[in-house]
Amino acid sequence: MTDEQRDTIRQFYSEFCLHFVSIICPQISWSKIEEMLREDKALERSVVFNCNIGLDSYFMGHNAVPGIESHHDDALEFYKPTRRVAWHEHHNVEPMDWPSKSDEPEERPKHPFQFSAMKHRELKVVSIIQESLWSQAGWRGLGFQTCEGESPVLIFGFENAAIGHKIFENIAKTIGDKDSNNTLRIALIRGIDSQNPAHYRVAVTSDLDRSEDGSSRVQAGLSRLHTMTPSSSENIDRFLKDYEVHKKCHIATVNAKGKLVSHLITSGVVVMYAWEIDENDQEISAIQPDDDVLIPVSMEDPPIIRALAKIRSFEGR
Repeated sequence: MTDEQRDTIRQFYSEFCLHFVSIICPQISWSKIEEMLREDKALERSVVFNCNIGLDSYFMGHNAVPGIESHHDDALEFYKPTRRVAWHEHHNVEPMDWPSKSDEPEERPKHPFQFSAMKHRELKVVSIIQESLWSQAGWRGLGFQTCEGESPVLIFGFENAAIGHKIFENIAKTIGDKDSNNTLRIALIRGIDSQNPAHYRVAVTSDLDRSEDGSSRVQAGLSRLHTMTPSSSENIDRFLKDYEVHKKCHIATVNAKGKLVSHLITSGVVVMYAWEIDENDQEISAIQPDDDVLIPVSMEDPPIIRALAKIRSFEGR
């Protein structure tokens, strides 16, 4: 095919895929699809149509003659090696005296988990977080809705309401609209800022399996964090009061039409103060190295001291 014919076909398939994918995958933004098709040339890299559309012209120019042999010129000069011995011999480089094993410093202490020696069944990854969707949705905050005699509602606010709605719609499909196993874990961590006692951090993740079945030595999971900075604790206090009574809450988002939609009911909301988090607790991932944690005056050697020391030790590596 000529370059013009290839360009016509490429343009047709790009436009077709752009509109088709935007319909069947509304959670992927239009700009992202355009970037994949136009800039990253996803179609050219994945579809073979008579020849690899655009690839030869990408490397050799639009007017290139197909075939590498056509670029071979017998008149080109052949460069022979200028030396017959190894590089260090040719340049008379003296061999280095490597230190003996006894002169080498002691090895650093080994990590308690040697991942290179672990078997696949000993490492368990647990996650209901769809990272790409959360990044596109733009999590902006958390809201509460309470009504006397009814279970409270935890409302997640997203910049892109449609994708935010899709996030919890997918979670509900995965764990069920009742979350009977409390798979979803929503941690409300209070006291993260000693100068602003009402501030708290929200961590959304999967609840790790703590059963002693011996099947896995290490568990890992993704989480999403958001720091709330209210001027008072009135709203969260009201929510927690009702949650304590009902032992469950609705998880809701606002859809693209502005309607509040409840996706599931869960008892997986946990509340803690930052100073209570220890170095081996799941919520250590929600603590930042520069957090000025609120610690009770009477508390000696709070667990958060060990957790912060561990977190800050990672920065020096």
